[in-house]
Amino acid sequence: MYVVATCLASVLRRQETPDAYGDPTGQYTPVATGIPAAIMEAGNTVQDYSSQTPRTIRSIDGQFPAGTDVRVNDRVSDDTHGVVYVVMNVTLNRAPGHQPDLQVTLKKVTS
Repeated sequence: MYVVATCLASVLRRQETPDAYGDPTGQYTPVATGIPAAIMEAGNTVQDYSSQTPRTIRSIDGQFPAGTDVRVNDRVSDDTHGVVYVVMNVTLNRAPGHQPDLQVTLKKVTS
């Protein structure tokens, strides 16, 4: 991992196992735990053209070591701070000579 880790995280994936009646339970079970991750809030300022008022749009970005099994719609649990996020987007950048970190766009689910 090339950035400084801010927490240890767990990746939770929904398991579609049916219950006794055949209905899917959809519980999130840990796929990987103890992963060093850098989760931080990033703010972008945009201009509202109708009112000319600047607005701040906040997004949460995360970086994980290359090769981490993180998929869209997984949950990421920040075990250090006790926050759970849902994965909105996963981007794996390419670079010659080394494998950069896995970049993830997150959305806060619980605090």
